[in-house]
Amino acid sequence: MRLNAAIPRYLSHCESERRLSPLSVTAYGADLRDFARTSKNLLVTEIGEEHLRCYLVELNHRAKASVATVRRRFATLQGFFKWAAADLDVDNPFNKWKPKLKRPKRLPRALMRTELSTLLEFAEDRSRRGSCAETTFLALTFLSATGLRVSELCALSLEDVAPDGASLRVRGKGSRDRMVFISNEWLAREIAELRRQRARKGTGAANLFVSRHGGRMQPSSLRGRLKRLSQSGGATRKVTPHMLRHTAATLLIEEGVDIRIVQRLLGHASIATTEIYTHVADEALKRSLARADVIGRVVRKARS
Repeated sequence: MRLNAAIPRYLSHCESERRLSPLSVTAYGADLRDFARTSKNLLVTEIGEEHLRCYLVELNHRAKASVATVRRRFATLQGFFKWAAADLDVDNPFNKWKPKLKRPKRLPRALMRTELSTLLEFAEDRSRRGSCAETTFLALTFLSATGLRVSELCALSLEDVAPDGASLRVRGKGSRDRMVFISNEWLAREIAELRRQRARKGTGAANLFVSRHGGRMQPSSLRGRLKRLSQSGGATRKVTPHMLRHTAATLLIEEGVDIRIVQRLLGHASIATTEIYTHVADEALKRSLARADVIGRVVRKARS
């Protein structure tokens, strides 16, 4: 079987048996088709270590292929060949070669408290004036409070949300469900009211957050709304929904919330993923100490 013929079968396996999200399946498909293009659509049985090494060299020479992209592409290939070894009875080339790919050391981009406050105030003002969808402000506040992924927020149905709006069930990556709690009373009331409004519209409005046309809100739509809001509000850098997730985690860590609680809230499979936010909190600590500069003020006063 040629690679291009095997890819749809693997994606079907990911969707039906592994129950991965549509976004994950789409990403896997794009990664595998890129490899198929560079490997000239060989038979799966013909692909060996040398083809994988050549693909790694090509990715490393691409201007836009970041370390994170290379790692993701090879993680996809490892999953594919593990499946192919079991379902197509072919040799797994990764049994002989295990690439050691450098993990990128990047701190998550989070908004400062003042940036978040300005963004939400502007979104609320635009919502009141009717120049922005009313639920946009609520959706952005919701992301900032819970740290949900934008895809998780868009997938929320009415049955996922408690009648009082204070808790909800989230279907996360890898089909892992988790409970998320909203401690802010105002936000919980707003979510409960939104739930009641959607329920009154019947089965056609089964999703909590909907588009202007009444269908499920798409992640791309919310990204676009946030981009326009941040630009209109004078933001000096690009703001994305995932930055709100990073911001929620960072603020919780800075407020002293146990990292294991933050891990559960974000739906991280490993606490090592969550630990990166402690570094962000350390950076905030350094900035605060630099601004205070207590010893500098004492020395300057002594010398004056």
